[in-house]
Amino acid sequence: MGQALGCYEAAVQYAKQRVQFGQVLSTFQALQQALYRHKVLFVRGQQHLDDAGQEAFARLWGDLVEHPTVPSKDGTRLLELDSRHGGRANSWHTDVTFEVDYPQVSILRAVVIPPYGGDTVWANTATAYDDLTPELKALADSLWAVHSNHYDYAAT
Repeated sequence: MGQALGCYEAAVQYAKQRVQFGQVLSTFQALQQALYRHKVLFVRGQQHLDDAGQEAFARLWGDLVEHPTVPSKDGTRLLELDSRHGGRANSWHTDVTFEVDYPQVSILRAVVIPPYGGDTVWANTATAYDDLTPELKALADSLWAVHSNHYDYAAT
């Protein structure tokens, strides 16, 4: 993956040390700084993380925010995308950015990884903007839009 995306494979060292999320504040602070710098983190080797562990890790970032239009998994504040039950995100989207007070981060955990498909892709829009020509930046800077979730529920 490209550097512009900001993959931070060095975070793997924390997983290799088998650090349990939430137990070591300095580890969280290092992950936090890495996220701010690179925009996305991939941390392998976290199979021990269950729903409660994911929620505990998420609470380190701030208050948990439930999806405003999709029910949470029973007994949690997690949005479960289980393809066996029709759950999927099969189009480009941003996570709940249509809300006025949108979440600081999204934390994804793959419970079962299929042999093919199931890909998740990230885009660094700050880098995309920085890489625009001056003319396209001027055009982008002169435009405005209303970001909402109305499209998701529009009649087809």
